[in-house]
Amino acid sequence: MFESPFEWCTLINVALNSVAGTVLTLTTPDIEQTWKEFQENFTPIDAAGGIVYNELGELMVIERLNKWDLPKGKIEMGENPKEAAIREVEEECGIKDLTIESYCGSTYHVYTLNFQIVLKRTYWYRMSVKKKKLTPQESEGITNAFWIKETEHPKLIENTYRSIAAFLERIL
Repeated sequence: MFESPFEWCTLINVALNSVAGTVLTLTTPDIEQTWKEFQENFTPIDAAGGIVYNELGELMVIERLNKWDLPKGKIEMGENPKEAAIREVEEECGIKDLTIESYCGSTYHVYTLNFQIVLKRTYWYRMSVKKKKLTPQESEGITNAFWIKETEHPKLIENTYRSIAAFLERIL
């Protein structure tokens, strides 16, 4: 298989920078072993976040680095993913009284942090809350937090990260 994180990242970058809709397929006789080897090449970080709806069926969205995104962040020592998801949504959007309704799955993405190649797994939870004014956490680079109607979901998917877009297309 691949011998270094550089080789894996090169493969990932080729896939990400390909023509939209391009699919990269790897075949392996042992998916669990390949996944284990893949993960060993990266510094792991676990995060959690929310797909948050209000009573009007509007979805909570944040804007960071000129991209639409969902509230999420790293799991702190001693926290479980559910606790981290609630804390991160509260911090990033300035709200309280969230209710977790269900687990929606995980996403993975790769990035560089302090000269280390990170594999970040994010646990996602569907949450509900009464509609409230949102306050973006500017210290985390969040410039806006707002509610969008279902008719605006395609705009969200057009202006977000590929991993988030693929995840939202699957769950929305």
